[in-house]
Amino acid sequence: MRQLLDERSTFSQKEARLAKNLHHDEKSSVAAAESSREMISSLNNEIGTLRAQVMKLEESRSNLQEQNKSLVETVSNLQVQRENHESNVKGASEEELNSQIEAACTLVEKLITENAELVEKVNELCIQLNQSQHAFASTPESLAIEVQKSDTLEEIPIHDELIRTDDSGDIETAPLDRNLSGVTEETVPVSVNPNGEIDVESQVVVGEEEEASGGVPLVDAPLIGAPFRLVSFVARYVSGADLAEKKQLL
Repeated sequence: MRQLLDERSTFSQKEARLAKNLHHDEKSSVAAAESSREMISSLNNEIGTLRAQVMKLEESRSNLQEQNKSLVETVSNLQVQRENHESNVKGASEEELNSQIEAACTLVEKLITENAELVEKVNELCIQLNQSQHAFASTPESLAIEVQKSDTLEEIPIHDELIRTDDSGDIETAPLDRNLSGVTEETVPVSVNPNGEIDVESQVVVGEEEEASGGVPLVDAPLIGAPFRLVSFVARYVSGADLAEKKQLL
């Protein structure tokens, strides 16, 4: 009987320990369940956050794809514009070069024409010079004879002037009413070479310059009037016996 009581107490203690362990296990399981629920909730929150991030990334990816597409289109348009610009610049440069070449050709043709005209004028002037040289080849000798004959004269009509000389060497001039061959009253220096001859070539050059500058015509000055002017120049500064006699009378 005592043995049965001991066994009963032993089983009672075991039952109490088991009940205690069971209660502890229940608490542990409840705590584990709560922690599991909390973990699941946090994981769900993290999953939601990750999903939101994934959505944002997808949106960003789509935006990047659109931007990439727009950039590709922009690059393509820029390439087309560059090609068009290069073609336009090339065409403009070719047109400008052609215009410059045409202008240069026109200028060359104009210069050639002007050169031909100048050559023709030079030839004409050379012909006139030769004619003038032949026409006035005997002028110095004839003028010397006239000067010798005019030493005894008191009045010499030259260039619409009446030149009077006296013993004192003074010269008086009086205008005439007539004009000799349309020659204007003008004294032009006569060029004389070292041999004492008139330099006709220099006179022709002076006449050509006056004609080019809008002065008197070539036929009037200085070629046609040169003999008259030379006689006038000599007559104004001539000295002789008749002048000495007039000076003694005064």
